[in-house]
Amino acid sequence: MVRLNRKTIVYITLLVSALFVLTYLFFTLKNEINTLNTVYINEVCSSNLRAYKDENGEHPDYIELYNSSDHDIDLAGWKISESRDNEKAWTFPEVIIPSGGYIIVNADETKAQIYPDEQYFSIRKYVMTGEGYVPEDTGLHASFSIPSKGTELFLSDLHDNLIDSTEVPELRYDTVYARTDDGGRQLKNLKPTPGETNTGAEEVPVPVLSEPVFSADSGFYDDPFMLSISSTEGGEIRYTLDGSEPDRDSELYTGPIYISDASNNDNVYCAEKNISAYLYDYYERYDFSVPDKKVDKCNVIRAAVFDKNGRVSRTVTKTYFVGFDKKKMYDGMKIISLVSEPDGLFGMDEGIYVLGQIGLDRLHKKYAESSEASRIIAENPDLPLDGSVKIGDVGYNGSYDGNYMQHGIDWEREADLTLFSADHDSVIMQQKVGIRVKGNSSRHYPVKGLNIYARKAYSGSDRFDVPFFEDDSCENRISLSAGGNDYYTYTKDSFVSERIKRSGINVAAGRFAEPVYLFLDGEYWGVYTPAERNDENFFSRNYGVDSDNVVFIKESEVEAGKAEDIHYYYVFLSLFEDKDFSNDDEYREFCEAVDIDSLMDYYSLRIFTEYGMDWPHKNYGVWRVKEEEKNNPYGDCKWRFVNFDNNVSLNYNEVNADMMDVLFNGTKNFGKDELFCALMKNRGFRREFKDRFHEVEDMLFSSEDVQTDYRKIVDTYRIPVTNSYGRWFGGNSDYDREFFEKETGDISLFIRERRKYIDPIVDKYCEQ
Repeated sequence: MVRLNRKTIVYITLLVSALFVLTYLFFTLKNEINTLNTVYINEVCSSNLRAYKDENGEHPDYIELYNSSDHDIDLAGWKISESRDNEKAWTFPEVIIPSGGYIIVNADETKAQIYPDEQYFSIRKYVMTGEGYVPEDTGLHASFSIPSKGTELFLSDLHDNLIDSTEVPELRYDTVYARTDDGGRQLKNLKPTPGETNTGAEEVPVPVLSEPVFSADSGFYDDPFMLSISSTEGGEIRYTLDGSEPDRDSELYTGPIYISDASNNDNVYCAEKNISAYLYDYYERYDFSVPDKKVDKCNVIRAAVFDKNGRVSRTVTKTYFVGFDKKKMYDGMKIISLVSEPDGLFGMDEGIYVLGQIGLDRLHKKYAESSEASRIIAENPDLPLDGSVKIGDVGYNGSYDGNYMQHGIDWEREADLTLFSADHDSVIMQQKVGIRVKGNSSRHYPVKGLNIYARKAYSGSDRFDVPFFEDDSCENRISLSAGGNDYYTYTKDSFVSERIKRSGINVAAGRFAEPVYLFLDGEYWGVYTPAERNDENFFSRNYGVDSDNVVFIKESEVEAGKAEDIHYYYVFLSLFEDKDFSNDDEYREFCEAVDIDSLMDYYSLRIFTEYGMDWPHKNYGVWRVKEEEKNNPYGDCKWRFVNFDNNVSLNYNEVNADMMDVLFNGTKNFGKDELFCALMKNRGFRREFKDRFHEVEDMLFSSEDVQTDYRKIVDTYRIPVTNSYGRWFGGNSDYDREFFEKETGDISLFIRERRKYIDPIVDKYCEQ
């Protein structure tokens, strides 16, 4: 047996330790060498409107990484930063980027990270598979966002070794700065391909040339004129006259363009039946039709410069009205021109203003399925199903089929908005905006409301350049109301809102501006009313609360706040579901969470004005702050009520409507109002509500100035609304000045006579 002395043992120990360290370093360095230059910043989006949705349905800036190696890589401890020294860097949690795969980092300034080992229980999966726990999405949310004006990005491993970096230029919305081939050297502006290969992605030209110069600005001109367009950098000028974005195949500018009154041009967009189900399947009570004569039109010119090296300029849009000084219907009216890519408005696939193919297929299917239509079709097998022949009133039941029934930013389109002064002598505002269709069932009408958005992505500003309402604050979004169900007077919404604000009752209500005429892609589109949106800024402006701290629930969905704030709605429901408010203690608990004065004012208003057609089953909204804001009476986290959409109210044919019966027993289409029924079980609430109801109806509809207020609104709308009748119902319809006077007269009668019917009904229920 060999005996080792102490010195030898020490040497052996050191040798083994050294071998162990060297082995460790070898494999570590080998792994790091394998890692270097294998994970790439592959695609960056700094202005994301519709390019990509995260797991919450939001549209954040994002960074796509690509792993070009032949093995998976654990990114735990890696960092992404806008500086090489990793200042304010965001650190990856435990997450694997697979070999040849991608991973998306949502750059949305989120503080909390969602780790892949967090789980939630899925009843659906349990029922389907027996396995109830589902891993959370590994959505990675970085603590910074990406400036749209450009920045640098650095990717480092857990030892701060620089793995990749890129200098991101200024990007247009829904454009990415990306490698033309995954992991390749060349980067360009491309169409987004998040989570997919970049190979073959379409390149997006960057506007670098100077914009074309027009010899005349947008405006009203008494006489025709010659319009010249020039370029300071040479190149070809291409232009369009139909609202479309010019490209290299558009009309080549070769000399001045003759600009005259365009009203004699053929109708194009307003002749499109596909804008409404009711232009195919007529309801006698609506009588909508395409115009039976040529509508007024303005000239829309869009031009851009293109050179032989593939460079382009930004598009310039101008709008010219010629000879409108002789058209007295426009006197004293502001005019809005909206110009947008026609395919984005009226195209079968992407058009937001049309039924589209899916809606048209649905409509034809309903024709074929109706008993009357089936009989007629059987007798006439060659009968076209394109709506050109009426084959029975089969209805269109408010289905969500059809492009114009879609919601969200995916159905928003960029447009050039030009607002002209009432005297037509000046342009008040020219700005790029986003537009969407608004409303519920009224989306089926040919005349549709529109929501207008100011966004940095479009114009560089998240505010309109000028205010639409009489104050100094410029909004970031407004609605252009088309009257909804009140398309025949346009007066109800603005009147009720005005009365709420004048009386000071405890209900939120938006403002309405003076009506305007709208021209859409150069064609007369009738009268619209700019209206305030009930968004985060509305509550901040009116109640002094932090706009980021607001949640507004409208018809069971989050209208203001974040998508995940829907849980506040469930909190609201829990306040009265399965509660016994005959117990004063439970009623007091409810009043600690809900502003009971706001509730009473709101229900008093709607009980007086409604007959059960929409409300309370629709048009119902509540708001609160999410976290307490001290020293602000509205920062107490109590729920308060919001009034909107009164356009089926004040109906004289229903002046004797028993709204208390509707609330307690529902209608043939809707159930009872659970909240109000629960509250009416409390004796104290009944007593207070009776008194408050009469106070509210006195302030809103019985004061000396109420009829004066309504007549002022009628006088404001009389000319523009009656002038719009021909646009939507044809020149031979029964919609005329006499019809307008009758309808507005009936609204006045409703206001005068309603209380003699509703007062005893409310008193009876409250005295039980």
